[in-house]
Amino acid sequence: MAFAGLSVIVDGELNPYTESPVDAGGKSDYRLLVVQGFTRNPIKDNPIWPCRCIHSRPFIVGGQRWCLIYYPKGLSAKDSISIFLTSLNDDDDDGTANDDEERVVRARFRFSFIDQPELRPPFTRRCRICDFYPDSCDYDYNGKYRFFRRDVLERSRHFKDDSFVILCDVLVVDDDADTAEEEDDMATDTQEVQLPDMLQSHLSNLLTKEGTDVTFEVGDKKFAAHRSVLAARSAVFKEKLSSGTRDAVLKIDDMEPDVFGALLTFIYTDVFCGMDNEPKPVTWLLQLLKAADTYDLQKLRLICEEMLAGRFMDEDTMADIIEVAERRRCRWLKEMCLEFIKSHTRLLKIFTDDGLEEMIRTCSPSVLKELIAKFALPNEVFLRIASNQLRLQQRLYRIKPPVDMRSHFSDLLRTKESSDVTFEVGGEKFAAHRCVLAARSTVFKEKLFGNVVLEAKGGAVLKIDDIKPNVFSALLTFIYTDAFCGMEVDNEPKPVTWLLQLLKAADTYDLQKLRLICEEMLAGRYMQVTNVAVIVAVAERRRCHWLKEMCLEFIKSHTRLLKIFTDDGLEEMIRTCSPSVLKELVAKFAVPN
Repeated sequence: MAFAGLSVIVDGELNPYTESPVDAGGKSDYRLLVVQGFTRNPIKDNPIWPCRCIHSRPFIVGGQRWCLIYYPKGLSAKDSISIFLTSLNDDDDDGTANDDEERVVRARFRFSFIDQPELRPPFTRRCRICDFYPDSCDYDYNGKYRFFRRDVLERSRHFKDDSFVILCDVLVVDDDADTAEEEDDMATDTQEVQLPDMLQSHLSNLLTKEGTDVTFEVGDKKFAAHRSVLAARSAVFKEKLSSGTRDAVLKIDDMEPDVFGALLTFIYTDVFCGMDNEPKPVTWLLQLLKAADTYDLQKLRLICEEMLAGRFMDEDTMADIIEVAERRRCRWLKEMCLEFIKSHTRLLKIFTDDGLEEMIRTCSPSVLKELIAKFALPNEVFLRIASNQLRLQQRLYRIKPPVDMRSHFSDLLRTKESSDVTFEVGGEKFAAHRCVLAARSTVFKEKLFGNVVLEAKGGAVLKIDDIKPNVFSALLTFIYTDAFCGMEVDNEPKPVTWLLQLLKAADTYDLQKLRLICEEMLAGRYMQVTNVAVIVAVAERRRCHWLKEMCLEFIKSHTRLLKIFTDDGLEEMIRTCSPSVLKELVAKFAVPN
């Protein structure tokens, strides 16, 4: 997904120097809204303008001009901030709108704080498509009336130095026929979202060999791994392992052990590491690049290309680099090598572009190396050139970002390939992989690997009675992707009940990050007088201290309750009363909305 610029709001006013408009040239882009001086907002307590809004600078996605509308004091929910997306009319050159026909622009969009990558999974068909009418005379917008409660925001992790940043993802859909294609583009075009550390660290624990079912012999070393993980991340490994027997041993002769170790680490963690102590870093990187290309790990290949071009390319290494780039069809790396050669003007005078291309295809690396060493300019000129090479990437090629780790594991869950355990939940069945579940949850680890009978049967079936199927599905999706789909909550007729059930499940299976996400959504978006009693009861039972504190702050803000109960009395009531009694008390004494 491309960056469509940002708008900055300082002390309740739009910064006039924010760059606008920005056209990233794609149909799926994201826009940032930076709010600074939130508590210094002059309209925060202004009774004259209780619903005053601030418009962002326009930005362009899918050829359509858009704008964000921000209500610091809420549009209808006065205790929350509101945020909306609206389409803008494209005026003719004479300044008048074209009213021949009313256009309809269809788009998917979502809002999140910038530090919430778990709330930004790829758009799917389950995400609602909204219709926008840019030529309409009426104000046309879609969004969140209650995006986040202001008092909770000021106590949350998203609020730093009196500021926060909202991210808006937009995917323009041309028509129903193009929807599937657009979704595929979106799923592989989300480069700005970094893989959450929780998923990386959990899956890296699988390298401890627990539950492994395949072994690789590389040189004099052995590496234990999991078929399901390798197959999810690499189509080549998937084909190699599909016909093999369990606990098979495969021998790899064309790779050094430390290179295969780095390859395996990347497969499990999406993290590049392993070359810090290498005496010949270029040789090591070229071997890793070849391995990444062989096993179809495009993201790792691009990382190797960038490191070779940005850090290690010089007169002594360029010949070896361009030779591998040519054979492995690394277009961008090859272009960087050519730019390096062309920047040395004496070489440029001798060889035309075609002649240089022919030389690269036919000459050995040693001959090319001699030519470059003979005609190269001094090192200080090279250093200046090398520092600018990475800046040429977007201009030379618009490389489509590779599919990330979350998408790979999402596909593993969706396709059910190599699954070795099945859960029966409320009449529905869910296939899963024990190694992934065990890596993410200590409770699942004990259930799935601490049972001798289960180990012997392999594809066992486990029944779960205390959770609903749609809640378990969300739980399983989070385990595989570290992502929480907010659209599932929006589509629920009783979102608070659904979130509380998911919170209980997250606590039961020791998924602390998912539990915190549920707490934030309950406190920031859904807490009201009619449901705070139920929320605080669950928070007390599940020891969700932050959520409980937010409930107490909410109750204390209603002055009639504050006059009746002291702090200690209110705490005692929460610990002893049933949720239904507490709900009645809160509803009876709370001040009307």
